[in-house]
Amino acid sequence: MTSSANIDINVADVNDNAPVFVSPRKILVHDDFFVGSLVTMVRAVDLDFRENGTVEYYFAEDNFVATSSSTSSSTSSSSSSSFSLLPFSIHPQTGAINLTSELNALRRSSYMIEIIATDLGKPKLAKRTNLTIDVRSFNWNLNPPIFKERYANFSVRENKPPGTFVGKVSATDDD
Repeated sequence: MTSSANIDINVADVNDNAPVFVSPRKILVHDDFFVGSLVTMVRAVDLDFRENGTVEYYFAEDNFVATSSSTSSSTSSSSSSSFSLLPFSIHPQTGAINLTSELNALRRSSYMIEIIATDLGKPKLAKRTNLTIDVRSFNWNLNPPIFKERYANFSVRENKPPGTFVGKVSATDDD
């Protein structure tokens, strides 16, 4: 005697993979970006399925390891997606990082931001990465030239041809 039956087997996904960042860890922006501009997008992939593989992004609360041309500080904030001292915000679902206030390369030339990617599994698995955003000045001519001598006085005879050397002045420019 034999019998047969149809059996449905559902394999449940175990949350055994943490997100892995696949986006660049260093970018360069100019300080003429408009507030609201997209600066970059971070991306992490998770090999799990459904909510176990769905990734969300956050700035770490202990975020501020700063490198700068003039200032370096450590600060914490209670917000999970943006910080008052960071001129950036991050969209939790897309990883889009937008500019929230103006940049000034002369005041601060670099930001190192710790970003967390977490899945929605139970338990949640997360990975961290550091993103360095270097800021360069778009307007390279910010300072006027400064003449070494305050006054210059030259004489030339009226019968000299055009293009005759009359004198030399010197200036420096911090740009």
